[in-house]
This record gives sequence, C-alpha cells and structure tokens, in this order.
Amino acid sequence: MACVKPNGELTSAAAAALDAARSPIGSEALAAALGRPLFQARAIMREMLRYGFAVESDGLYRITAEGEERLGRIGG
Repeated sequence: MACVKPNGELTSAAAAALDAARSPIGSEALAAALGRPLFQARAIMREMLRYGFAVESDGLYRITAEGEERLGRIGG
C-alpha cells in the first residue's frame, strides 16, 4: 500500500495513521480509528515503520520525531 506519494507527501491514510499513533496504539484500535480493515491498517504501519516515521514495541505503534516532522509539513 503506497503511503508516500512520489513527491514525498504522505497520503491521507498515512497521515491519519501517524496522527493516531501520537499515543501508543495497537493494530485493532488503529484499524477502528482509521475506519479500515485490520490488514490495511497493518500495511500502512509497515510502511511507516520502513520510512522511520513510526516505531513498534510490544504490539503498539508510536510516531517518531521524523513522523511528527513529516506531519508538520502537511499541517497535521
């Protein structure tokens, strides 16, 4: 699932996921917050992890400083 556009901008789904991860959040809660199926929420966060915009620990996702910076660029 492409969450970063070719120009480097986050998609709305990726931005919403990072916003939700400002507090530690599990996959199921993230899916509910995004209104998306669990597999899509997990796919979004895998990509955010790959870019270093989020971290995962004990089954919970949290936004990183890089993710906060990226959100700030789009007025998140």
